[in-house]
Amino acid sequence: MAEMAEVGVRAILASPPKPAVNRRASAFRKWSCIALLGGMFSVAAHFGMPVCPMAAWLGVPCPGCGLTRATWELLAGNGAAAFHLHPLVIPIVPLAVAWTLRALLADFGAARGLASWAPNVSPWLSHSLQTAASWGLLTALIGVWLARFAGLLGGPVATTTFAAWLAQHVS
Repeated sequence: MAEMAEVGVRAILASPPKPAVNRRASAFRKWSCIALLGGMFSVAAHFGMPVCPMAAWLGVPCPGCGLTRATWELLAGNGAAAFHLHPLVIPIVPLAVAWTLRALLADFGAARGLASWAPNVSPWLSHSLQTAASWGLLTALIGVWLARFAGLLGGPVATTTFAAWLAQHVS
């Protein structure tokens, strides 16, 4: 009787078999969604539609407000205009590109093929450096945001609420 109870408990506690997950297909779906959202974001920004939820609904610029426009200016070769829109565009854009490429390489397994020239950095150190850089950038973003509200660095970035944009483009 005790053996039957033990077998029954094991059967209940045993987890059902997990389906095999195709890592490459999962990564492809994730990056396809990111690309689709990025494309929609870019089209909205191209047409001047407010893309920042905080600015669109509250009329107050967020810490990252101006980064999209600054990135477009930077890509057009207009460094002064980019810096005026957001002073942190110079460190943020290259880091965002580097982190995105690193994530793409990790997801699609190409990082293994690049091991011959990549520096041998422990995962802990790499993760620690990324965490420190992320916290540093977040602190800088909030510092610039507060400085702009104090009237420094050109003041707050001009924003448009969604209602004002609709009134301007629908009528």
